[in-house]
Amino acid sequence: MSAAKVVFGNDSVVKYYRPGTGILGVHETWYYHVLPWATPALLNYGPGWIEIERCIPILDLDRDTARSYRDSLRDLLSSIHEAGFWHRDTILRNVVVHPRRGVLLIDWETATPATSDVSYDLYGARAAGVESAHPARGPDGIWWDAPEDLSPGVYLDAD
Repeated sequence: MSAAKVVFGNDSVVKYYRPGTGILGVHETWYYHVLPWATPALLNYGPGWIEIERCIPILDLDRDTARSYRDSLRDLLSSIHEAGFWHRDTILRNVVVHPRRGVLLIDWETATPATSDVSYDLYGARAAGVESAHPARGPDGIWWDAPEDLSPGVYLDAD
């Protein structure tokens, strides 16, 4: 069962955290404040919920258009790491496109300060010297070249 329920509006998305998981909302809200250049705009929030600007999921774009964001996404992941953080869940369902600001990330519940010079999001948990945030997805979690259909590298680099 997911830790949240998501409600889509015309211009915004509201995420409601299930009882007992509200701390995830506090954690996620913090990242929207600290990394506003890497996220959709945080419009509002309260105990157990956040509201963000609605953007286009990259998976809703045709494959060629989605691939045009490959370098921007790689640059965004590098910039997040250079700012001292890891998203740790860069599966493509968490990648969105803003019409003016370009590619951004959502779902920051598992984000963490970076503890290595190696980017978890680009090279995986083992290369970064940490445990996977998503052990069910393997020892490297979600990263650029994870062997999942929706990992950035597999989806955006494949011919």
